[in-house]
Amino acid sequence: MRCQSCGDATSPENNDCPRCHTPLGQPAVTPGLPTYRVRGIGLAASLAVGVTAVFYLVVALSPLVGMVLARQARADDDRDLLLGALIVQGVLAIPMAVAYVTAGVLVIIWTWRARKNTDAFPGALPTLGAGWAIAGWLVPFANLAVPARVVANVARDSLWRRFTPGPVSPPGPPEAGGTIGA
Repeated sequence: MRCQSCGDATSPENNDCPRCHTPLGQPAVTPGLPTYRVRGIGLAASLAVGVTAVFYLVVALSPLVGMVLARQARADDDRDLLLGALIVQGVLAIPMAVAYVTAGVLVIIWTWRARKNTDAFPGALPTLGAGWAIAGWLVPFANLAVPARVVANVARDSLWRRFTPGPVSPPGPPEAGGTIGA
């Protein structure tokens, strides 16, 4: 007999798959419930976050260039050089802002799709509704904890492992969402 989720060989002696811990005989997804593709949007979001980080670094270092240009302008008594430094800093900030907004939108879309997919997984017990996958990013102070909880729940409900990976585990004891079946 093969596991419906990971495809590994299973034994009728065990109640679940030894690799992914999916209960035996349970289908991978509930028939009739819609699922959404997350791989492409996840790769796009990862790329956008990386580009945003690079732009952020460039914009963060641009005052150093401005400082050098200010010293040069002072030595040469050239005010146009100062104006050029200010324009360069402003021009660098525009693509960073565009990349930042793009990354934010893509991450929110990916989070919502991944959370909606867990509705189709038999045995998944999400603690937050799919709306929180969007609102969690936008509500002040909730955005400090809710997105991490949503991603931890998605990881727990979709990986069928006893423990969620460390980077997505919410802080606190394992009973707070760090294990399946807890």
